[in-house]
Parts: sequence; C-alpha cells; structure tokens
Amino acid sequence: MHSNSKKKGAMLINTFGSRALYALGVGMLSLGFAPHALASQTKKVSLEKTGFLHQKYATGNWGGLRSRLRDIYGIDLHAGFDGEYALALSGGKHGGGHDSYPLQVSFGANIHTGKLVGWPNGLIRLQFNYRHGRNLASHIGSHASVQYIYGAGQNFRLTNLSYQQSFMHDHVVTQVGFYPLGDHFGETTVLCKFQSGNSCGHLKTLPSSSGWNDYPTAQWGGRLQFNVTKNAYVEGGVYEVNPTYGKHDNGFKLGFSGSTGAIFPVEVGYTTALGESALPGHYKIGAYYDTSDAPDVVDSSEQHNGRYGVYAFASQMIFSFNHSNQRGLVVFGGLGYSDKSTALYQNTEVAGFVAKGPLSFRPHDYLAFGYFRAGVNSRAVNAHQAGLAVSSGSALPGQFESLAHGEDVFEINYGIQATPWLLIDPNLQYLKDPGAFNFHHVKDSYVFGLRTTIKL
Repeated sequence: MHSNSKKKGAMLINTFGSRALYALGVGMLSLGFAPHALASQTKKVSLEKTGFLHQKYATGNWGGLRSRLRDIYGIDLHAGFDGEYALALSGGKHGGGHDSYPLQVSFGANIHTGKLVGWPNGLIRLQFNYRHGRNLASHIGSHASVQYIYGAGQNFRLTNLSYQQSFMHDHVVTQVGFYPLGDHFGETTVLCKFQSGNSCGHLKTLPSSSGWNDYPTAQWGGRLQFNVTKNAYVEGGVYEVNPTYGKHDNGFKLGFSGSTGAIFPVEVGYTTALGESALPGHYKIGAYYDTSDAPDVVDSSEQHNGRYGVYAFASQMIFSFNHSNQRGLVVFGGLGYSDKSTALYQNTEVAGFVAKGPLSFRPHDYLAFGYFRAGVNSRAVNAHQAGLAVSSGSALPGQFESLAHGEDVFEINYGIQATPWLLIDPNLQYLKDPGAFNFHHVKDSYVFGLRTTIKL
C-alpha cells in the first residue's frame, strides 16, 4: 500500500509539467472526489479513510519515519507545491487569450530543541523556496499580480534560518536570524484564500512602499513579543533593509552589501472567541519606520530621510453554520497607508468574506469574495496629468480624460478540499483600471484562475 501511494503521488505531481494534463487532472479530481463526501459510512469507506486519498500528506508518513522524527527528535519536516494558472478572458493591453502558469515548491523543518538537545522552548526554523514562471499581470498591463506566488526573483532561495525562544510560560517570545519580517508582522492569513497578488498574506502597501519583506524574501533581524494576556499581544522588531536580497541571483545571499538602513515595525493584536460557539476573531494595528533614504515620488532628485507606514486589519466569524467555530461566515476588512512623500503605492483597502464549510457535506471547502483597492499617490497622478497638459500645449489639465487614482480588484472563488493534502481553487478576478500605476488608460480585464495547493 505504501509503495503504491508513493507511485501515485509521483504521478500526480508530474502532471503539473503540462498545462493540458494539469487542467484534465483537476477536472477528474473534482469529479472523482466529490462522491466520497456524499457516500454513506460503510465499512469500505472507513477503510479508504486510512489510504492515499485520506492521509494528511501526499507522500504519506514514510513508513512512520515522519512521525518518529517529530515525536522523538522534535524534527517536524514539511513541504508543499503551489501552482497558479491564469487566463486573460478579456480587456487589458492585448485582450483575452493569453495565459501563464507560475509555480512554487517549498520545503523545510521546524526543529524543537527541547526534544533534540534538551533545550526547552526553543525552535529552529529552516525553510527553502523555489519559484518559476511568469506573471500574467505584465501582459494585462496591471500593477496587481493576479498570481500571488509570482515574485522575489523567481528562483531557488533560502527563506528562513532563524532561532525562536519562549520564556516565562510563553509570555515572552524572541526570534532572531534571517527570515521575512512579514512572517510575524501584519500577517493576515485569511487573505491567502485568494489568488490575487493584491491580497495574500499582507496589505500590499507594506512591502510595496518600504524595506518590508514578505515571504519568500528573507532579511536579517529580530523581534520581541509580549503576550500580555491569553488574547492580547504587543511586539516590536528591527530588521535590515536590503533591496538586493530579492534579486534573481541572490537567493542565498547572506551578506550586508546593498543595505540601505533599518526598518522598525511595531504591532498590537487581539483575538476573540465570541458566544457559545467561540467564534474566532483577529484584530491588529501596526506601524513601521524605515530609516532608508528614498526619492520623492514626484521629484526623484529630492531625497527624503526615512519613510513610514501604518496599517489595521480585522477578521471575525459572525455566525456559525453548525454551532461550532469550524464552519461559519468570516468577514474581514483592512486599511494601509504609506508615506505620501515617497510611496507611489500610497494606500490600500480590502474587504470581503470567507464562508468556511458552506455545505454540510463539504465541511472543509470554502467560498470567498474579496475586494482589494490599490491607491496611487495623488501627488504623482496630479503631476503626471499636468505634464500631459503641458506637453500638448494646453494649460488646462481638465481637458484630458482624468487618470485613475487607483486599481480595483474583485475576486470570487471556491476552494475544493479534494483530499486533506490537495486543495483546488477555481476563481474569477475582475481588474478595474489596471493601467492606473502606469498612468495609462487600459481596458478593464476579466481573468480566470485555477490554484492548486499540495501538502507533500
């Protein structure tokens, strides 16, 4: 059984080398796995739940080795595959018909030092990541990425090498090393239910307007977190700002050459568990100051000493589908604002909902809708508009069609948890004013997406 599981897992992963086989495989999986959710609890189904389609990871437990490494030595190994197909249906600079398929493979380990070497409450984090492929947004002419796994050099890189230590019964947590600042500040996992690159993980004003790095680009630094109560925390940190870490040839660069300064993030967070069903909610506000010099957004010859940003985010399950906190409707909203002097990407607003387990016979699926706005700095828009008027010989900018002050993205998707290790997520995105950040009028665009996530 174990040998057959390995062969089936290898065959499944190999299908991603071809787009045609990929689409065919997704269709077969969607049709093939759905009946299992409707099947009666017979002895045969019970036996199948211990097999390949019902195990936690596609590659299984490796004959028990995986669980022994975790339980005895504290070495918790993990790996995953993400693929995000996108097809432009209409609009954009070149109309519909063009597609792209970036992919990502990640692997690493969380090593608990208490079990391995007898050093309690310590954790070594090690993570590697490989990205490959193109972003469809460049074909559309959009600033937003319609595939969030695109970026950070599109290469193989070290994304986490750090040590975390807890003190005073977990009331104090520290972490130092080489890892993304965004792993612990501004993190909003509910946004990762979407394929749009305007959303996943963080409000995009943060990495777009400062030295803030998100996964998978690491940076040197450290943080200190105080868990004031079981539900409230405050944390702060200091991290190096080094734009060269994200470049294509610097996946394993650990040196400090190219450093421009330091960034100091702070965050306060609170979690809730409302009512008899303990409906979960997450609330956070934060800010940062980056000491790096940055050019003025209108006059690049003028340098500003430092830049800043603020953000707030909230998500709350507002009612349950089954009197528990496992299935229910989660609403979310967030705001981000960056330094008006230096940030082209000045503000962002996000809002939407995620229905977790909307169907009783599909308790691990989800239905999600999100709205994401990326605001262009009004100083830059006005200056560009005035430049157009002058170059045409007119002193009246109002004679021209107004340039957009931002790009809006809407996404709706349905996540199919086909097996515990396989998620299939078809989605539809609508991009309004996709040329806003390039100061061009570009036709609104519709994009079909198909995201696949595998726990290996």
